[in-house]
Amino acid sequence: MPEDKTKVESPDQTSQTFSENIECGNFVLRPFTENDAEKIVKILNNPKVREKLGKNLPNPYTNESFRVFFDKIKDDIETTYFVIDKNGELIGSISIDLEDNAAARLGYWLDEKYWGMGIMTKTIDEIIKYGKNRFFLKRIYADTLDNNIGSEKVLIKNGFNIDINSGSYIKMVE
Repeated sequence: MPEDKTKVESPDQTSQTFSENIECGNFVLRPFTENDAEKIVKILNNPKVREKLGKNLPNPYTNESFRVFFDKIKDDIETTYFVIDKNGELIGSISIDLEDNAAARLGYWLDEKYWGMGIMTKTIDEIIKYGKNRFFLKRIYADTLDNNIGSEKVLIKNGFNIDINSGSYIKMVE
């Protein structure tokens, strides 16, 4: 079976094919595939997950919603999207959206049954390293909704601080 590939852009290169995995101990970050639709639809229709993601997510989230997303990310050169895969099961997602050559914004979500297990803390740590090494990032931002205390805690554990001007969490990458 051919390997699924997503495009990204590196600050020092033109658009290139991306298909690497990032090993994270007991889980892996990997590119999305068309086979991820069913699991994503199930997770993103969980009301507890949805309330943490805001109002921009289609409701209900359908196979067609996934198709639109998947078609978009295949050509997206500014954002790198990963599936969080634990033992062959999709349990979440994380993305890193380049804002300029030195900054990026994180986006992420996790299946409810994996909340509180340290998976997102480890995932964000790995994405920070990835962003620093691949894109030479100096700053990474993330936003949370007011009701998402768990997400705020994960960011703080990873060294993010609240920026009082923007309300975003920011981490200066060393």
